[in-house]
Amino acid sequence: MGKSVYQLWISQGKDKLRFPVLPSELEITNNVQNETVKVASFGELTFIDVPSAKQVSFTSLFPKKYSPIAEYKSIPSPENAIAKIERMMRSKKSVRLIVTGTKINMTCSIESFTHKEGSYDIGDREFTIELKEYKTASPRKIKRKKKAKQTKRKRPSKTPPKLYTVKKGDTLWA
Repeated sequence: MGKSVYQLWISQGKDKLRFPVLPSELEITNNVQNETVKVASFGELTFIDVPSAKQVSFTSLFPKKYSPIAEYKSIPSPENAIAKIERMMRSKKSVRLIVTGTKINMTCSIESFTHKEGSYDIGDREFTIELKEYKTASPRKIKRKKKAKQTKRKRPSKTPPKLYTVKKGDTLWA
């Protein structure tokens, strides 16, 4: 069996991990957060919204030893690969998911990562990872329109207030 044209990577800055065994499937979920409202005399009304962040999940294997199912020879140990993913999660920074040979190249957050031993050979670790597309928001800049040139008016000079001393018999009405 020849090696695949695909490579599956996650990276965070200089920290990179190429998955040694390609998953049998890569599930990508697209959702839209439409809102449905029930209105008397009209029934249900649906307000279509923009698509939410894509979700990507897959299950694969970190083999203890190189075997023909691995895509390359210098595979990381399962413990090192798991530690690297957990370190990426703890960093509270996004990761980049890249699948060569496809258009999948997206910034993601790691939503969950589970692993277990025992499904395959001793020391092999099966894992499932769930990623969510990470979108950054930046404040919009509002451009002010330039006003037509106005002649500057001089402010009237401040005159000191007049002082009045209240005398016996003065009233507000008088």
